[in-house]
Amino acid sequence: MSTPAPSSAPAFPSSPLPIGTTYTVYMSALAYRFRNTLTTYLLKLHPASERPHIRILTLDLAIHRGESNVPYIRVVVEVARGSITPSDKRKRLEGVAAACREYEGKKADGCEIEVVIREVDAEDYLRVLPKGK
Repeated sequence: MSTPAPSSAPAFPSSPLPIGTTYTVYMSALAYRFRNTLTTYLLKLHPASERPHIRILTLDLAIHRGESNVPYIRVVVEVARGSITPSDKRKRLEGVAAACREYEGKKADGCEIEVVIREVDAEDYLRVLPKGK
């Protein structure tokens, strides 16, 4: 008895869209602000025309015994390789850190903020969209 061969076609079509900017935000509970969102501050860094190509993922960090007990935010920014110059990269690092400080408000001086920019090659990127999008 033979088993059917698995379908090699993806469930959704691949997107020919260019690599956008993805922010992955790791935030401790101590850094979380209830009245607003860091997303708003990060989007302000971009012109309106770029905003549809921006993804912001926020992950909550749990504080475990022995870990830091200060507010902590780490932002990893992924952009297409070659799409950002070294001086623009420095401005983006500083802009994201400033957005985090603005988000934290008067508690910013007690918050640890880390920002990393990663350049991604197009061949290392695949985006799959739901049908009809």
